Amino acid sequence: MIRLSQNSPKWKNVLIGDSKTTIGEAGCLISSLCAIESKWAQYFHTKPDEAAKAWKFVSVPDDPEPKYLNWISTDFKGMEFVKRVRKYEPEEVERHCKDEDYGVAVQVQTQGGGVHWMACWGWGTMRKPVCYDSWDGGILWNPWRRNGKYKRPLGYAIMKRKEDKKK
Repeated sequence: MIRLSQNSPKWKNVLIGDSKTTIGEAGCLISSLCAIESKWAQYFHTKPDEAAKAWKFVSVPDDPEPKYLNWISTDFKGMEFVKRVRKYEPEEVERHCKDEDYGVAVQVQTQGGGVHWMACWGWGTMRKPVCYDSWDGGILWNPWRRNGKYKRPLGYAIMKRKEDKKK
């Protein structure tokens, strides 16, 4: 899995879909999902700037900006959407983190009360996922430890490697 940062100079100023919001401001999910896709297509994965233009984004009732990913309507190049869960289930996340055909993005609460997404690529010895922080591309071995950057996990999304249709 390639570590990607939403703040890379290559795409941090690219707008998300038809919104006025940039990847640098709110592209943590985009960067996390592109990192997950790179797990299976290291040289041909979707880059965050490509995803910001190709994937489907919508607004939500509390925010008219169309910057929220429409999971169901998006055609991901190298992976398929499995499910989005709005609570944290450690056993389910662990099972999918350990399976090479799946990728997990975990949503966490920030110390300031906001939300953030990160790509999980393994399972650590502390019964916590090992994640790439999409903010800066750094590795987090215990993403929501006490006094860390993030308070607690809020939910997750599971992606699956897209089957090769040529077989």
